[in-house]
Formats: sequence, C-alpha cells, structure tokens
Amino acid sequence: MAGLTFLISFIGFTILRMRQQGKLFVLVLMPVLTALRYPSDGMRVLAVACLSGLVAWIYQKIPDDLELSGSDSNQQSRRMFRFFQGDRALASLTTLLSANKVGPKAATLSQLYAWGYPVPPGYVLPAGDDPTALISTVFPHADLRPNADTGKSLTVVARSSAAGEDTLNASAAGQYVSITEIKSPEALERAITACLNAYNAPSAVRYRQDKGIPEGKMNVLVQPHIFGVFSGVAFSRDPIAHAGDAVVVEALPGDASRVVSGQITPERYQVTVGDIPDTPWFEQTYDISALSVQGVGQTPKNLIQQVAYLARHIENNFHGVPQDIEWTFDGEQLWVLQSRPITTLMPIWTRKIAAEVIPGVIRPLTWSINRPLTCGVWGDLFTTVLRSRATNLDFSQTATLHYARAYFNATLLGDIFTRMGLPAESLEFLTRGAKFERPPLLTTLRNLPGLLRLLKQENSLPRTFAKANASQFSPALAAWKEQPLRNLSDRQIAQRIQDILDLLKQATYFNILAPLSLALRQAIFKVDLASLDSRQNPEVRALEDLKEMAVQLRSHLPELGLKSPLRPDHLQPPNNSASLFSALAEHPEGHLVFDQLDSFLD
Repeated sequence: MAGLTFLISFIGFTILRMRQQGKLFVLVLMPVLTALRYPSDGMRVLAVACLSGLVAWIYQKIPDDLELSGSDSNQQSRRMFRFFQGDRALASLTTLLSANKVGPKAATLSQLYAWGYPVPPGYVLPAGDDPTALISTVFPHADLRPNADTGKSLTVVARSSAAGEDTLNASAAGQYVSITEIKSPEALERAITACLNAYNAPSAVRYRQDKGIPEGKMNVLVQPHIFGVFSGVAFSRDPIAHAGDAVVVEALPGDASRVVSGQITPERYQVTVGDIPDTPWFEQTYDISALSVQGVGQTPKNLIQQVAYLARHIENNFHGVPQDIEWTFDGEQLWVLQSRPITTLMPIWTRKIAAEVIPGVIRPLTWSINRPLTCGVWGDLFTTVLRSRATNLDFSQTATLHYARAYFNATLLGDIFTRMGLPAESLEFLTRGAKFERPPLLTTLRNLPGLLRLLKQENSLPRTFAKANASQFSPALAAWKEQPLRNLSDRQIAQRIQDILDLLKQATYFNILAPLSLALRQAIFKVDLASLDSRQNPEVRALEDLKEMAVQLRSHLPELGLKSPLRPDHLQPPNNSASLFSALAEHPEGHLVFDQLDSFLD
C-alpha cells in the first residue's frame, strides 16, 4: 500500500508537476487507500487520517524548500530541484495572467495591457522559479524598452507582486519593496532576492495577520524603468470626501517614486469628470480639454486632464470599483504603472454581475420590492453552505441602488468568499474579470457538506419548481383572477400584497438558482449554448414575437398614413401615431396585429 501511494504521488509530483496539489493529494490518498485495504478496521483508518492531518498542519507551518531565497546555498538548492518546479515559459505582461500564479498586481497590469492601456511590457518571476532564465532574457537584450533606443543602456525596475497585495480587501501599500534603476544582471539578481525576502519582513507578516490574509507567495515583476518628466498617482474617486464625481490627481516633476514614497508633498488637483463614453482606450472620442481642473502647480493642465480621464476610464472597465492608479509621463507617452482598488472606500460597490442580472435604470418602487427579495435569497444560499460561519453577516447589504442603478457589495462578497475558503482571486473574478482558479483541496473538503447541500437543492430544482407551481403559483393566480382588486376591501388588498411578496420570494429563488445551475452545468459538461432552443424561454419568445410584429407592421405603415423608415424624411406624412390603433382597426389585416399584441401581452 505504501508502494502504491508512493508511485501515484510520484507521478503527480514529477510527471504532472502538481507540486502544491501533490503534497495534499498524497495526504488524502493515504487514508483512502487504507480504507480500501482495511474496510473493517476503523481504528487503523482513523490513525492514518490523523497522521495525514498532522503532516498537513506541518506543511502549513514550514517554508517550501523549493522557494527559499537569500543565501548562495539556498539558491543552489532551488536550482538543483528545478526539475520539480516545472518547465514554465516566462510569464509576460503581454499575455493575460492569473492572479493566483503571479499575484494581483501583475495580473491587473496584464489585463490593462490586454484592454489597450499604455502599460510598460515586462516579465513576472513566479514564486519558486529560478531567475536565471528571466535575467538572461532581460540582459543584455533591450526587448523591454518601450522606445527602442539602442543607444541608451537598458534600465529596469523590480517590483513585488505578492499574493493578497493590491486586492479589494487589502492594498499592502508600503509593506514590500520596489528597486529602481537596475542596470546589470548582478544588480537584478540582488533586487529579486530583496523583493523575495521582503515578504517575510516582520512588518509585512504582522500586516497580513492583522488583515487576516492567508500566507501565500511573493512573485517579482520586472519592467523597464520609465524616466518620467511628470509622475504621480490618481484616485478615480476622492478617497477623503467619499462623494462626488471628482478625480483626484497628485503629481510632481520627475519619477513616480518621488510621489509614492510620501517624502515630498505633491501637487494636488481635482478634476470633475462626468459620464464618459464606453469605448476602448485607443478609440478616444471624448473632449478631454473640456474637463474642469482645480489646483495650481507645475504640472501641465492638459496632462492632468488626460490622467483624470484615464483614471475614470479604467474605473469603468473595472465595473465601477474606484481605482488608485500610479502613472508617469516621459515627455511623449503617458504610462500606467499600477492600478488597485481604493481600499479606504469601504464598502466597495461594483456593477459587475449587477449590470448583467439587473441592467438599466431601476425605479425606487421596483427596488424597494426587489432588494429585500434578492438579498434574502442570496443570504439563504450562502447560509446553506456556511451554516454557523454565516453568523454576523448582514445579507441585507448585499446590494444597493446608486443613481438608479444596481450595485453589489464587493466587500461583503469578499468576506463571504473568505469564509467559504475560496481563493483570493474569486472576488477579482467577479469584479475585475480575473481568471478563476481551483480552491485548495483542504478548503474544498471543509466546505464539502455545505456544497453537497447546495448541490442537492440544485439537482432537485425542476421537481421543486413543478411542486411549487402546482401547489402555490397556479392556484394563487387562478384565485386572484376570480377576485379582482376592485371587489376587495383595504384589508384584503393588504393581505394580497403580502401573499404576492411571499410567492415572489420563492420565484426569486428560482430566478437566481436556475441561471447559476445553467452556468455550472455549462462549465462542467461544456454545453454549447447555441445548441439550446432559446424560444423555450418565455421572455426570449415574447421578444421574438415582438420583432415579428414590427417586421409585419412596417409594411403596413404607408397604407396607414404613418411614418415609414422606408420613405425619405421629406416625403413623410405628419406624425399622427396617436391614431395608430384606429387606423389598424379599419385595415383588413388589422385584426391579425391585435391578436399578436394580445398574445405578446399574455
């Protein structure tokens, strides 16, 4: 049995290169194989399970030998075990990267680059990888330089991109290091070592403990050093006033490090930015010169306006999550060096998901009914999984209405995901479009009972709906049709309102869980949505019917004496659309249109 365990885990650790998963996989494999070999010996299985649990606890307390850094001997150990680290291609910012593998900072920059923003190209050294390949790629070649000027020596900067850094829950500002003006391979290797060692600095460890951030890894981002003429930071929303449409821009002549170090007081500007068009960055059509700027300093006004527009444009791409952006201007090009959520604006609200589930402008009456129903159902679903761990969570704050549009509470969702043991990038997946990674195996096992309860609900959804429809929805609708409101007293009307709200809560449960079920099954079984008959959906079918009505009615518009899109404007008759129904009533085929309209309304 020990030999079989060794063989299976060895294959996973070497051939499949499941380094992190392989350690936990073997701990799960041992008690499973023991139970299969000795099905009636419960004490033996329990003893092996306890041993596996003890080893798993030890794994959480000791560092990974393959990720040690600092001394020469440790560097040699890492290189000696390079085979077990896996053969990885250099992670470049020009490709979309995963926050779970390279840290949120580098992953966000790769996303901005993919969206067309001016991000300096660069490479990321994932935790545990040998830096030799990256260093040999960067030096002596000048591939990283944004402006191909071969007469100038290559200068790069090494920056941290740690797990848990620059997220919605914690920024880790000032906890790690960035080393600038690196001009040689030896200097880059020393800088990488310094960045790696910064992760275990006492202040950084204490920060993660205070914020409840689980221990992770340090990755190192290497980019060209941009020698800025003007540099600074921009806040897409005022982090102090917490209100209004002003973008706050802080700037100084020189490199960005002068501003972010906090040692020099920067110039501060406020720029009023209203709604901006939802177009790609490289297709600017907005008149930036019209933006109102408050503040006086050496930084050119047009540069401040461009930075403010950039900050709000990036915020829109991150679904309304306010952004703290580090920027620099080299005299020709405005560069984005970093973008992260403004964690002081708590809670953070996002349009992600809400824009898809509850699109458009929402009236206050509609929201007063929709919000408690939606928040209540989401709370029930999360409580199904978390049970006692859902204590002290205020699910009524799951969503809110801002300028007549729905927003979800990203901070609350982050807290829920943490309690569910999901990866840190789960919230980034919802709010910033980051790639969603598999949760750790031990976390999945811990939440397995709750997930099975939710899976049971999902699997029985059609039967549950059929039962509710037969016993509650259909009888209630039939009874209400037989008793019009005009025949009811005030007390009976109030009771009917309560009955409707009770049924709406159940309907909301189906309206939320059914799309989740569809997405889950599509992801697992790789179902092609094009193969599904969308006309089985009543809403889709109604819209298709409305489209057919419009096509048929268009051909009758000239006969009805109404405006037609097929006729030039100077030949259009006066707008008498108020007489549309009377004109249709006199038309030979008008009754067909009325029948279609009645069908659509039904």
